[in-house]
Amino acid sequence: FRGGMIAVMTARLLRGVAGSTIVLRHRHCAGLLRSITYDSTCDSDSITVPAQARVVVCGGGVIGASVAYHLAKKGCNDVVLLEQGSLGCGTTWHAVGLVGRLKFSTAVTKLCDYSASLYAKLEQETGVATGWKEAGSLVVARTKERMTALKRLAGLSKAVSINAELVSRDDCHKLNQFIRLDDIRGGLWIPNDGVANPSDVCHSLARGATQQGVKVIEKVQVEKVLSSNGSVSAVVTNKGKIRCEYFVNCAGQWSYWLGLVYFTSCN
Repeated sequence: FRGGMIAVMTARLLRGVAGSTIVLRHRHCAGLLRSITYDSTCDSDSITVPAQARVVVCGGGVIGASVAYHLAKKGCNDVVLLEQGSLGCGTTWHAVGLVGRLKFSTAVTKLCDYSASLYAKLEQETGVATGWKEAGSLVVARTKERMTALKRLAGLSKAVSINAELVSRDDCHKLNQFIRLDDIRGGLWIPNDGVANPSDVCHSLARGATQQGVKVIEKVQVEKVLSSNGSVSAVVTNKGKIRCEYFVNCAGQWSYWLGLVYFTSCN
C-alpha cells in the first residue's frame, strides 16, 4: 500500500486506538530500542501540553526529531514535538538503516553526506549512540546502461568531494566474496558509506533537541489543526490546545491523512 492508503485505512479501522497499537509494537521491540524518558509517564492521564509554542511538530520519528533538533540548532527552541505513541515507534523502528552518501541528485547527495557526518558525531553531543558504523558500500551494475549511470555517479562524487571509486568485476569479488560474477559488469565502491540504528538515531536527535530547550511529549494525539486568515493558529490535541505560529507535519504514514482530514486552506 502507499502511505496515504495506509493512513486512511488506519483512520477508519484504528481511530482512537492507533496510539495504543503502536505502543504495543514498540514494547515488543524493546530489545532493539533505546529507552529514554521525556515528558511522558506510564499514566497518560497526567500528561499535559503547553498552552503556546512557536512551532508544533507532529510525529516523533526520525524526521520529526530531526526537524526539532535542527530548529533548535538554528536558535528556534520554542518547539513542541508531539508523538501519539513512543518515539520512533512508527515507521522509524523497522527501517533498514543503510546510509548512502552518493545519490543521482547533487542536492540529495549533499543532504545524505551531511546526515552521515552528523550520525558519526552525534553521540559526542547528546550522549546517545546512533549505532553508526562506516562499513562502506558497493553498488554493482549488471547492464551496460547501469554501468554508464555509475560512471556518471562517480563523476558527481568528484564534484561534491565524496570518496568513490569505479571498480572492475574482479574488484567487486575482492570487496565481497559472496557476489556472483557471471552477470556483473563492474561497480562503484563508496568507502565512507555506513549503517546506523534508526531508532537510536531518532532518540539521539530527540535528546539533542531537548538539551536545547525543545519539549518532547509522547502519548499525545493531534486531533485538529486550526487556521486563521490562511495561517496556522493552533493545534488541538487529546490533551488540550496549543497556540502556535507554525505546524510541521512529520506524521509518517499518517501524514497524508492528517493533511487531508485536519487542514483547512493555509498559505
